[in-house]
Amino acid sequence: MEPKIKILLNDGKINEKRIKILKFIEKFGSLNKASKELGITYKHAWDEIKDIEKYLNKKLLRTISKGRKGGGTTLTEKAKEILNDYEMYEKGINLEISDKFWESLSIMSARNKVKGTIEEIKIEGVAAEIKIKVNEPVEIVALITRTSAERLKLKKGDAAFAIIKATDVMLGK
Repeated sequence: MEPKIKILLNDGKINEKRIKILKFIEKFGSLNKASKELGITYKHAWDEIKDIEKYLNKKLLRTISKGRKGGGTTLTEKAKEILNDYEMYEKGINLEISDKFWESLSIMSARNKVKGTIEEIKIEGVAAEIKIKVNEPVEIVALITRTSAERLKLKKGDAAFAIIKATDVMLGK
């Protein structure tokens, strides 16, 4: 048994069903193929996306016309940003609620969380290595993705905490 929380963003306009439509469009390169795979009509999928676009006043789809050979549909940068943010929220919240669930059942102990100050940031390729000086006589180094480091807007001297879970050291701010 695993608990799960559904995420609703922008007054519920961005939800699990609509995220799935965007993911399938990205996967198949076609709104038509995405709707067939999801078992919904093309019009229904189109209306769902148009509703988000109207609310955000931003285009989420780019259509490609190729005459008789058909065409395709790709996601705009805004749609990709929405997918990325939604997945980040979903993973983070579901991880947190899962941990709280198991802790409430006394199956696992509380998370190890160590507060400290960022000493050094090394960004190479897609990874970012963050060195944190903690109050205890120990230093912790976390290896996270570059995207995560940029999203957290990490700067030397920032207060931060290391979350130690299984074999990973994650970073929060």
